[in-house]
Amino acid sequence: MKVFAKAPCSSANFGPGFDVYAIALDAYYDVVSLEGGVGNLYITGPYSSDIVYTQAFKIFDYLHDRFVEYFGVEREELDINLYKGVPVGLGLGSSASSFAALIKALDKYYGVASRDSDLVYLASLGEEYVAGSRHIDNVSASLLGGFVISSLDIDSLVIYPPEWLNIVLVIPNKAFGYGDGKTRFSRGLLKDCYDLGDCVFNIRRASYLIVGLLNSDKKLIRYGLSDVIAEPYRWSIVPFEREVFDRINDLDGVLGHYISGAGPSIAIVIDSDDPDVFSGIREIVDQYSLECELVKTSVSGGADVWVE
Repeated sequence: MKVFAKAPCSSANFGPGFDVYAIALDAYYDVVSLEGGVGNLYITGPYSSDIVYTQAFKIFDYLHDRFVEYFGVEREELDINLYKGVPVGLGLGSSASSFAALIKALDKYYGVASRDSDLVYLASLGEEYVAGSRHIDNVSASLLGGFVISSLDIDSLVIYPPEWLNIVLVIPNKAFGYGDGKTRFSRGLLKDCYDLGDCVFNIRRASYLIVGLLNSDKKLIRYGLSDVIAEPYRWSIVPFEREVFDRINDLDGVLGHYISGAGPSIAIVIDSDDPDVFSGIREIVDQYSLECELVKTSVSGGADVWVE
């Protein structure tokens, strides 16, 4: 039996939802396939050269161990292939999509009657292995799809945004080095203590954002796409001037923008599939000669699994 699992990329820290809100996107995806074998790992795909093989092998082996321990099943030796289709180090949930696909495939292969919360927990162990803490926003989105409100204390919640909501990703042409890891570096830019007013600001905007998504209210979504907790302190890792995005925000059809995950990509939220909106964004990007790729994408479903 050969099992395949496909998991989409994701964009975390959606607006004011630092470490909680994320959205699955159909721009990129990873695929993991596995079958009985001798324990080999193969890595293919357009971004395979960005993966350190020895590290990937250790992480996949670690997650395989945690999976069989968690469910109390006997471990089998498996040959695993990772098709790496999500760009690495650009704030698009690259590691989370790999871990989500692996856990989803293992779940199917071993025939475990797991819950979504089990899969999210196990995939988050991969994030902990890589980044030092169990970030569940990206893995929740890649596994469950849609817009997620993530938690390890209770099941993550999935909201299906309005069909007209789309995202334009502004992706720098180059990923940057951050020493011991981008996620650790970007978290180190945050303050240890925040003013009460800033916390209240984010709670208010986050609340309006959720109501806007549920009620398909563009005005509330636009109001909710603001953050004063993380984004002001992380803009230094974005290789673009903020004034570019202030101008983009003034375009008809643009609801707002935010730093995707730990950056450096920017996600622009738009209110239609109208090509004129994308063209307007492209025009401003070209005026400022930004070295980037623009990718228009929509909300994705969660991880898929099948057998061949």
